[in-house]
Amino acid sequence: HNAGCAYDAAWSPDGAHLAYVGRDNGKNDIWVMDEDGANPVRVTTNGWCRSPAWSADGSRLGYLDGTGGSFDFWMV
Repeated sequence: HNAGCAYDAAWSPDGAHLAYVGRDNGKNDIWVMDEDGANPVRVTTNGWCRSPAWSADGSRLGYLDGTGGSFDFWMV
């Protein structure tokens, strides 16, 4: 993923992972990578997501999904 097109970064509570929004071709999806930048994984694929936030224990990741014209909160 092109790190130059990333924003809304959120560190996991243990500091081991970073969630962020990656923008590719006008689409915004949630990604998670290791603290050293390795192993980026796309969490969403619909292109309308932003504002990732970890649960206090780091077991879940919440984000806003704007599919359909209004934002809904999702957890994974």
